[in-house]
Amino acid sequence: YYDRTQCTIGVPENIAVTLTQNGTQLVKATVKVGLGSLTGENFDISKGNLTASALVEMSNGYKFDVAQVAYSGNSKASLSYSMSKNGTKLASVTVAGDVSGIPSCNVEAFTRDDFDADFDSATGKNVLVKIDILGKLQLQGKVTDLRKYAELLDKADENDDNEQKFKQYLSSANGCADISLFYDNTSVEQAKMQFDAFSDTYGGYTYWDAEPVLVFKDGSSNCMFDVFFNDVDFKATIDAFRDLVEKYENLIK
Repeated sequence: YYDRTQCTIGVPENIAVTLTQNGTQLVKATVKVGLGSLTGENFDISKGNLTASALVEMSNGYKFDVAQVAYSGNSKASLSYSMSKNGTKLASVTVAGDVSGIPSCNVEAFTRDDFDADFDSATGKNVLVKIDILGKLQLQGKVTDLRKYAELLDKADENDDNEQKFKQYLSSANGCADISLFYDNTSVEQAKMQFDAFSDTYGGYTYWDAEPVLVFKDGSSNCMFDVFFNDVDFKATIDAFRDLVEKYENLIK
């Protein structure tokens, strides 16, 4: 005699959930999963393809839309997300890149006693990123190697007590990314975004920290959030964003 355990996961292709109060619909969430590309009974993330989307609609006009998540096993991955109010787009994020190093992993593998998925070699390369705020500001560009970029930033953080090493790792990390600032969805580059080193002292201990800065063509730079995006030069955009946050906070209380 022997024991045998078999796991089966059923994934519906269309899910719709609504939240109502006193007969009035407050929230509707719709999730769609594309399973047409799957073959056989097992889905292996290292080989299979998958597409999905999700839409959350609020009764007050807000929409949170993950238009598409697309993944091709150890090949391509992309995501497109936007947030809008009564048809006006407030913010959006688009990410797409080449993925590799994803280990074989499926339902049957999870049931094995010796299962040990190693994701240490998984990475994304040539990752294109675009972040749009209210159609006024755009940060977009490319990270050549996402894993290397993250590891270099971690290395810098681990050496925050050594100025030379901290700056070396930070410089190498900046070399992995080419991200620029644009206005009003034009093609005119305004500045480059990168991390810069700043020192601080706490309890007699001096350490180094990284902050995102905008570097302009004349060589000058500004800390992105503390100096450049101030309440005077970007008042209308900041006021609109704060209004969005406050209304959202009131919605979820």
